[in-house]
Amino acid sequence: MRVNPIAREVKEVFDGVYAMTQNFAKNPDSAINGLIVSGDAGIGKTHTVKQALKAAGVQQNVEYIKGGKITAPSLYVKLFLNRGKHRIVVLDDCDIIHHKDKNQIIPILLGATELGQKGEVSWEVATKNALMQEFNAPTRFDFEGSIIWITND
Repeated sequence: MRVNPIAREVKEVFDGVYAMTQNFAKNPDSAINGLIVSGDAGIGKTHTVKQALKAAGVQQNVEYIKGGKITAPSLYVKLFLNRGKHRIVVLDDCDIIHHKDKNQIIPILLGATELGQKGEVSWEVATKNALMQEFNAPTRFDFEGSIIWITND
């Protein structure tokens, strides 16, 4: 039986994403705490990541943020609540790059995924908003978790 070379190439890419996600999830002590999975819409990025996280046995440590536009304060609080070493935040199809708050969101993500065991995340705006007050989120915290960003961008 002859295998279509395009199908073989696609399978190899997804096998690679699966293995990379699984290794990423199983190694919370790694200096790398951010992973981007990018590709066209509808090709199976989310399914592959979810299956790899399930196979790694870490589902109970995963916070999924699915779709839409997340505000900077909401992302900040989500990262604060999931700042522990074994926590994984999955941003699935969140249009962060195109969001009006991108100038606040990008530095938050960069702080969280800074190379090393933990990244410092800070809120540079003068006052906390109601959501941050509700969860008693400080204006600075160490993020020791991991982030997987699934995007079409």
